[in-house]
Amino acid sequence: MFRVTDNDGLTGYDTSQVITVGPMGVNASATPSSGPAPLNVVLSAVVAGLSPARTIAVYEWDFDGDGTFDHSSTVTPRVQHPYSTGGRYTSVLRVTDDLGNLAFGSVSVDVTRIPPQAQNNAEPNTGNAPLGVSLAATAADPDGSIVLNEWDYDGDGVFDWFSTTGSNTSFIFRAPGTYNTVFRATDNDGFTTTSSKTITVGESRVPPVVDASADALEGAAPFTVHFSATANDPDDGNITLYEWDFDGDGTYDHSSTTTATTEHRYDASGSYEARLRVTD
Repeated sequence: MFRVTDNDGLTGYDTSQVITVGPMGVNASATPSSGPAPLNVVLSAVVAGLSPARTIAVYEWDFDGDGTFDHSSTVTPRVQHPYSTGGRYTSVLRVTDDLGNLAFGSVSVDVTRIPPQAQNNAEPNTGNAPLGVSLAATAADPDGSIVLNEWDYDGDGVFDWFSTTGSNTSFIFRAPGTYNTVFRATDNDGFTTTSSKTITVGESRVPPVVDASADALEGAAPFTVHFSATANDPDDGNITLYEWDFDGDGTYDHSSTTTATTEHRYDASGSYEARLRVTD
């Protein structure tokens, strides 16, 4: 407003040059404003209502709304910030002009929480009972930590083992069958992930039982001995091979797929250890 006073003391006003400036306003934005962790976000803002005679002294960002301003710039409100952990964040921009006036703007950033990753590494996955299995697993949480590891040995839905510090254990499968071992990992957000592996356990395998005999144990050379034996397989009763080492030198001199009965002539004097090997 412009005022003029004449020599008579009268005044006049010209309002054509009045400039009206309101308080500063801040419109903050985030791109993208949501997504899975880790999420790289570009934060920016537009400041309105600033007098042409005034300038911005500093832009300050509080990335997570905790009251601590983590970034400042005297040039631009634009900044990139990575959010590595799932959650909802309120990013606050504080703008200060050259007179010390303050203005604030905020924008929400939604970072999706990610379930943990898990891998069942149980070994061996096949064998005969009793079968000892190393139940090993790996687990990781991209946006947090693993707080619970669990094993369901046989896939019945009941988790038989748990630990808050490690993921590895062992178990002996004593009965034949097919078992679906399940490893479950839980992260600090309460999300779970499971990983399964099938363990196939065959019938118990017991070596065959054999009882060897000879019709005579000593005599004058040349000396012929008739050998025989009884043998059985506790698993299925099927003997597939009979082998005789007549002198105990480690070389099997006679074999048969049907019978252990045979004979051998000893031409030289001496003491011999005759051995029978059976295979089921």
